[in-house]
Amino acid sequence: MTVVRNPDPAVGLAVGTAWTAAAVDGVPGAPVPSPEVIDGRFLAELLGGLGAAGALVCAVPDHWLHGGARGALERERLDGLLGGFGLPPPVFLGHGEAAVAGCEGVFAVCDAGTDAVCVTLCLAGGGEVAVADSERAGVECYERRLADGHPSEEFAHALRIEVLERPERAGLVLPRARELDRYRATPVYEPLLAGGRARLTAGQVLDGFEPVAAALRDAVAALLSRHPGLEPEVVVAGGAGVPPLSRAAVVEGVSAAGRLPRGVREVGADAVARGAALIAAGTVRAREPGNSSVRLAGRRVAGGLLRSWEISVAAGGRGVRAVVEVLSEGRALEVEPPATVTGPPVPEGRVAVTYWPDRLGGGVVVVRGDGGGPAPAYVLEERHGDG
Repeated sequence: MTVVRNPDPAVGLAVGTAWTAAAVDGVPGAPVPSPEVIDGRFLAELLGGLGAAGALVCAVPDHWLHGGARGALERERLDGLLGGFGLPPPVFLGHGEAAVAGCEGVFAVCDAGTDAVCVTLCLAGGGEVAVADSERAGVECYERRLADGHPSEEFAHALRIEVLERPERAGLVLPRARELDRYRATPVYEPLLAGGRARLTAGQVLDGFEPVAAALRDAVAALLSRHPGLEPEVVVAGGAGVPPLSRAAVVEGVSAAGRLPRGVREVGADAVARGAALIAAGTVRAREPGNSSVRLAGRRVAGGLLRSWEISVAAGGRGVRAVVEVLSEGRALEVEPPATVTGPPVPEGRVAVTYWPDRLGGGVVVVRGDGGGPAPAYVLEERHGDG
């Protein structure tokens, strides 16, 4: 039988945490450990020579969409890398929406990242998925805490392989070590490093992960407490966590909010990528929040004359870019509806302006000049939303 491959497939990616996965036309590949910094070579291996796509949806950590410059700059960098493969501009959304795309109900999706956790309240059904609320908290990277003098990138990569490939021992030992001290000395992970295998006991893993667990507990409790009438299904996305400990922390957060834990479902990066591919294919629609529009004072040549004009950069699910000649006159950006803008005056001259929206009605505007150099990032003050 001859298999005909769709020449313009819908592609979904799950990136930004410990494991990365891709799905083409709804069929996900196996998750692979992420490098400390995703580069073009890694993406080329992940996409396996994919030369075209009808649509591309990139699911990123939920805290990247929660305000602040870092998530916007990471999305812009990924946008540039993916553009180098000749793929269509990616639409960015959170792991939360992608994890429950195609499901029915109300979900609290818990996403543990290397430097933040985020719990997202998602409404899914009728072929749509939307974000109703989210709660974010910063954390110290637990992998660096456990590295104990080993090169952090090598150690993190080796540990991620262990977490992915040896879940059974951790699933048995870590819950016991949380309750009984005698299990704390039991080896759990033995990541393979250049100098041999490192040895991590249950106690070391528990202590190293505790700041992440505490942040998850508090974020779950805070989000659920804001919505006393809802009983969402709780979903733990793959993220950068230790699965048994992430699950336990989430259950404790549910209890702290005065709810009865009704089971916690875990999904990996492959499931997140599959959900992103469903959205790319149009099978599921992700509703976008309302965002500001941004204006800049600029100039252009029209009818042979140099004229002043206003450049409007609207927001959307992808970064919206305009290449303009800016006449800043010492001003920062103008925002409608009015909002506080954090950042220096806009540099004058020919620039590329990109508005990266967030979930809270604001976002970040990145301005890059023709000459390169540092790119000012202008944070639009969050005007609504909690967390």
